[in-house]
Amino acid sequence: MIAMAAEYHITRPTVLVVDDHPEQLSALFTELHLNGYSLLIAQSGAEAFNVLNRVRPDIILLDVRLPDMDGFDVCRRLKQS
Repeated sequence: MIAMAAEYHITRPTVLVVDDHPEQLSALFTELHLNGYSLLIAQSGAEAFNVLNRVRPDIILLDVRLPDMDGFDVCRRLKQS
């Protein structure tokens, strides 16, 4: 009998949280992490696009008020790409 190594690729759903308020990030991070999500954090629209150039999350939680552009602009740019 030949033993075969089993490969398991269990991935957790990934959430990109875009928010510039530390207390919001902390609360979201805690709740989502405890419920089995992998988290990516960005504190500005530009940071979000840098993350999105490398990773495609399953969902994005996007604050409307960001320091460099508003969340609606980020959303529009995402839809165009």
